Amino acid sequence: MRSNRFALATAVWAIFTAILLMAVPCASAGELVVHSFSGVGVDGAYPQGTLVADAAGNLYGTTVFGPSPNGGASGCGVVFELSVTGGVWAENILHTFLGGADGCNPEYESLTFDAAENLYGTTVEGGAYKYGTAFKLQRAAGWKETILHSFGNGSDGSNPHSTLTFDAAGNLYGTTGDQSGTFTGHVFELRAGAWAENILSSSCYCGLSGGVVFDKAGNLYTTSATVDSILKLTPNGNGTWTSTFVYTFPASGVDGDFPVGNLIVDAAGNLYGTTEYGGAFGWGAAFRLSPAGGVWTETVLYSFKGPVAGGDGAYPFGGLIFDAYGNLYGTTFEGGTNCSCGTVFELSPAAPQWKETVLYNFGGFPGDVTEPFGGLIFVGGNIYGTGYEGGTFGWGGVFEIVR
Repeated sequence: MRSNRFALATAVWAIFTAILLMAVPCASAGELVVHSFSGVGVDGAYPQGTLVADAAGNLYGTTVFGPSPNGGASGCGVVFELSVTGGVWAENILHTFLGGADGCNPEYESLTFDAAENLYGTTVEGGAYKYGTAFKLQRAAGWKETILHSFGNGSDGSNPHSTLTFDAAGNLYGTTGDQSGTFTGHVFELRAGAWAENILSSSCYCGLSGGVVFDKAGNLYTTSATVDSILKLTPNGNGTWTSTFVYTFPASGVDGDFPVGNLIVDAAGNLYGTTEYGGAFGWGAAFRLSPAGGVWTETVLYSFKGPVAGGDGAYPFGGLIFDAYGNLYGTTFEGGTNCSCGTVFELSPAAPQWKETVLYNFGGFPGDVTEPFGGLIFVGGNIYGTGYEGGTFGWGGVFEIVR
């Protein structure tokens, strides 16, 4: 039955071209490839970030590359929308990045909606100084692009690949991976209206890897993978911020190493995240940081065992999300039981470590997506994400886990 449906999806592709693709069922019940990127025509290639959804359940994301006349391996990337009607998913390209003054290559970040469902994001290259941009796509204007800020002006940071986060006043916050020639990352604010930039923190972090998250008190948190630390920024009430490393992972790596994904915060102020490496087995870890009396204590929720130990996942890159019951979900871009092509996992509270359930192993059939670098989102009770490679054409795709 699987092969029959795969053949049907291929036939539908031929009819509807690279913009419309039937959902392809997987070898294990519960996963669908809802779109495969072709990299040709107007389509993108290599999606790396986390998806977002609007109120109608349409999915939005970016690809790092494409389109290319020769198929996917070049180009500056696209912003895409996926909508479903009668079980058939259709792609709409909202913006194609051109480089130059425009942005180029949106990488690991997810897009961000404002209240009017305009989209905001960053690119790691392009812009006035060639070191990346922050951009807006205005829905009411047919997804017209506006460059809010070009990075790399000398005193500025460069190469932002973080998600942008709004505060209550409509200002945007994010991080840069470097400042040209100084190896210094920044936490920045873009003030609503003229979108003037304010550098909140500038020190030798050697690159900030994740986006920022607010707690209830208005403090900001982010990750620095290259110094294995979690950074906190506290507002001083006069427009300045005080930055403090609240936790540094031990050099042994057994508690995790190289925190890269976005953090999330619960109602008690605990932080949750993943490290790409380290843990008890060296394949990465999921962790919780809890504040008590001004001291942050880490709990390793789970250490990934990797493909050599029963096909567990390896290298969780995309961060975590909660469900309504307090379970955590994420991806690993390697490991699993098939081709070490990655997994979707669930972590459920248990002692002494949380219990892991591998919900899906990627790469189990021709046309399946592989290497999910981004995180996950819930839409209508199902889970959606992106695979960097694989799919019908090898340039990656969007998947759905049916629960």
